[in-house]
Amino acid sequence: MIAARWRPSVIARGLVLGLSVLLSAACGGAPPPQETPATVETPPPPPKDATELARTVAQAKIGTLVRMEGLGDHPIGLRLARLPQLASVFEGTGLDPLKDASTIFVASTGITRDDKAVVVVRYTVTPERMKAAIDTAIEKSEPPGEWLSGTKTPAARVHVRSHERVLVMAAPDLLVVLQGDHADQVDAFAGPLVLPVPEGEEAVLAHIDEPSVSLRAHGAPPIPPTLAHAKVRVLLRPDGGAVVHADAQSTTEEQAKMDAEALTRSVDRATTLKVSFLRVRFFRSVVFRSEGDHVKAEVAMSADEVNKLLSMVEILGQR
Repeated sequence: MIAARWRPSVIARGLVLGLSVLLSAACGGAPPPQETPATVETPPPPPKDATELARTVAQAKIGTLVRMEGLGDHPIGLRLARLPQLASVFEGTGLDPLKDASTIFVASTGITRDDKAVVVVRYTVTPERMKAAIDTAIEKSEPPGEWLSGTKTPAARVHVRSHERVLVMAAPDLLVVLQGDHADQVDAFAGPLVLPVPEGEEAVLAHIDEPSVSLRAHGAPPIPPTLAHAKVRVLLRPDGGAVVHADAQSTTEEQAKMDAEALTRSVDRATTLKVSFLRVRFFRSVVFRSEGDHVKAEVAMSADEVNKLLSMVEILGQR
């Protein structure tokens, strides 16, 4: 009997029991309760930049932002709204870009009618009103339009003047207009999506890559290929005119001097008409200057000159 008490199994049970007692004492006499792991909520994805998406989808070289707020009270606003590039955005919907939009961003490969573009509009009507406007465009479409199925965000296919478009309700206040070639990119604009508007007083702000290529059109002044990037700002004047600021990046300081001279001659030829022995000027002379490796110009235009310039833009866009 005494030997049985010291069998290995008895010793093992005794050690386990002793350890249990010691652990219980060290932990206050009871094992700690099992804690339920806290649920970690996944934060929502950050909003996507609609301007960057538009430029990527269109493979754009030009990005133009137009602030529509306040343009309705300015002669330039009325003229801008008639440009096909803007007027066609809401065509068939019954909406007015001057009244129903605060910002329009156009990402395009160039300035001719054959160039590709993606348009982002921040509208000021309710989402219900926008949906009704798209329904109107669907009804007027020839061939008939339709709401698309299986997309991550509401989108409709319509035809405007025989051109296919896809209208995407990308956010509660954003409409994206895609050309038919980009119809498969609808889901890229599924929210959250924002249209960032830089601070400033410009009515129009354009960033242009490779301007010698992207601004090429019949009748447009040629631009030196050594200019890699350009920024154009347009500020409105109370008298109906505007002030245009241009800033382009050249390769070197010496090249910038040559580019400035070439641009001055190029714009002068494009804005004058030779009649017999005389040259009739449509705009005041624009003189470009070099500042370091940049080429810059500022020109104050009258209301009449602005109208002439916008007429030229409209003509170039139809070629």
